[in-house]
Amino acid sequence: MDEAQPAPAALPSDPWQALFHRWFIQYNPLYLISAALVLVGVILLSHELGSASPSTQLGITAIAEVYAWALIGSAALLVRIHLRRPAVMLALLAALYQCDPTLHTATCAHLGLAGIVGSAVWLASFVAKLRALVWAMQLRASSSAIAVASLGASILAAFPLAARALDGPTASSLLGACLFALAAAGLWTSRQVRGRPRDDAWATTVTRRSLRATWAGWALMMLVHVGFWLTQIPTLHATALVPAACLLWTRFARRETTTWIVVGITLLYVGLKSPSLLSLTALMATATLCLRALRQPHVPPVPPPPIPLAVDDDVYRREATEPAPPTPLASTRPLPDTFVLAPPRVRRRLLTGALGTLYLSVWCHGWAGGPWPGHVWWLDLLLLGTCLALAGWNHWRLPLILPSLGLGHWVVSLRLVPTPQSAISWGVLCVGLGFGLLLCMLVVSVRWRHRQVAQGSLPPEPCVAGPPVP
Repeated sequence: MDEAQPAPAALPSDPWQALFHRWFIQYNPLYLISAALVLVGVILLSHELGSASPSTQLGITAIAEVYAWALIGSAALLVRIHLRRPAVMLALLAALYQCDPTLHTATCAHLGLAGIVGSAVWLASFVAKLRALVWAMQLRASSSAIAVASLGASILAAFPLAARALDGPTASSLLGACLFALAAAGLWTSRQVRGRPRDDAWATTVTRRSLRATWAGWALMMLVHVGFWLTQIPTLHATALVPAACLLWTRFARRETTTWIVVGITLLYVGLKSPSLLSLTALMATATLCLRALRQPHVPPVPPPPIPLAVDDDVYRREATEPAPPTPLASTRPLPDTFVLAPPRVRRRLLTGALGTLYLSVWCHGWAGGPWPGHVWWLDLLLLGTCLALAGWNHWRLPLILPSLGLGHWVVSLRLVPTPQSAISWGVLCVGLGFGLLLCMLVVSVRWRHRQVAQGSLPPEPCVAGPPVP
């Protein structure tokens, strides 16, 4: 059973004591000055002792870690003595120190084995500090919130080491893939962090605002680290970030058509402008379509407020001694997003497209422009077997389009069908395709009509509008 929430302390009657209480207890600027002084001191020490031994440089960085642990411990103490307002300020400062503001992980790439050990220790400390901060503020964090923050810390710790061992294009592709995975994990998960059950409405509002500031600050610091990597590694380029940002935008698309248009335009643009990134972009498109099919965002509707009774009816139906019930107000606060499965037909279309983009990613791996790569027999057989299995398992015939397209491209690439060489042959081909498309569309329309009649959605005979009846 939760303990009772203590009543807020009354302000001192003396105006000077009230001023001291406001500016040195509730809104203490010295906490911010303390954090800034420690950060500036660590940066100055690192700059002056940059040529020292690896152990000395790691020791300087450890000062920031010790100070972060001191911030968490101080926040826990203030929460336990019921001073949550300054505790929130210390928690926000601790969250800032979680983002490696001294760029320790970037410098570890130049320290050899000691740098690898230092990055691993920093990552373990990050996870431990994250859980300690949740405990200090008496919060309840979901597994997705812990996982997204830990994934971001893993990228900060591992990417500088990996980029130093890879060539420029591979490191650039790895950077785009890592940032896409991190952003997708943050956008397609709830990342719920809740306060204490006994908190009032204002405490809940403060917690929600603090969490928004924390996630926004962490995202900004990640971009700061990426900018630092781009300036320090000459072979690293940000070209892979553009298609990743375009595909991540589909998280906010309301219609399925918008998702298909964005994915198609992104693949076409990358294929024409940066062919070497087509394989990675197709793989990210696969993840985008799968997330849209399996974790479609859904905002629960806010229930409307109940309609109050009329004044006269209310007076006569209630006794004079009975107090009037309070009228509940409609909440204007947006409810948190939930994720649901897309409708079956939409899900089938999206998963079929994901299978096609996955095939495109594997097929175009290593392609950097010029003629399209040749077909790989085992990849085509694997695609055909997968589509046949889906068609036989759940009567899912839509994926059969994929091997048909692959077979058509294979026939054209081997020149098994002669291509038109004159205007007459092109005209005959266009006329034949026009009649064929007309016939196919008529067959589709007739089959759709019969299916709707069988389901009872349409009358058996078409309705013909006649003259109006006088």
